Amino acid sequence: GDGEPIALYVHLPYCRTRCLYCGCHALANHRAAVVDAYLDDVERELALVFEALGPARPVVQMHWGGGTPNHLGDPQLARLFAMIERRVRFVPGAELSVEADPRVTTRAQLGLLAGLGFGRVSFGVQDLDPDVQAAIGRVQPAALVADVVEASRAAGFAGVNLDLVYGLPRQTRRSFAGTIETVLAIAPDRVACFGYAHLPAMFPHQRAIDADALPVGPDRFALFRDAVDAFGAAGYAWLGLDHFARPGDALARAQRAGALHRDFMGYTTRPARHLVAIGMS
Repeated sequence: GDGEPIALYVHLPYCRTRCLYCGCHALANHRAAVVDAYLDDVERELALVFEALGPARPVVQMHWGGGTPNHLGDPQLARLFAMIERRVRFVPGAELSVEADPRVTTRAQLGLLAGLGFGRVSFGVQDLDPDVQAAIGRVQPAALVADVVEASRAAGFAGVNLDLVYGLPRQTRRSFAGTIETVLAIAPDRVACFGYAHLPAMFPHQRAIDADALPVGPDRFALFRDAVDAFGAAGYAWLGLDHFARPGDALARAQRAGALHRDFMGYTTRPARHLVAIGMS
């Protein structure tokens, strides 16, 4: 019906550099004008979509993914939010979340996003072992990750998620145990632990990854089992598939109550029957 609530996903494809393992629709870009032109297209798309759906459609959940949404400058982030806000109505308690790269995150930017109404931020960590980071072309020290998590909490984010990837080149059970130990010390509210998909025919940049260095078969599965065991031992609830949450987190509470839902954006407590996606991909 006309007043039926929706979930909204916005895809922002640009990144500072292309990570070698990436399986997302992403593009390396250094020019603000390219992003401005993309936002012009997003504005046209929003106008068309909400002309069809009707204005002031209630939104229960919004997620900005990518790419690297926080590759956008502060004025671009504010512009995108304003474009959306003109056309929808965020219901009280709507869950607004955004993905971010710790390497391009600033305190001012976190303050801006929290001020706009985002309550949850997901940082791509992948792995904290320097050897693995070198092999995947994404170097970010553990101290940087700890710092942006602390800054997110200081900015007012109620939920901080960290994303990990298992099955990466040069990953061993010992190295991955070290990554998990550091992540547990940082104590995010939620952790996603995805399996790396090596598809060089589909993602040509993955050819730069040394296929011989990839853990396979039982070795690869052991990495995931170790994650399940370690997060469980630390008190995190295993939500299923590849997600973990601290016991006080809304998702863990929903799981205990049998009220957990899943959609394209992951696990949620605020399901909508319809998901509207904006942007490329």
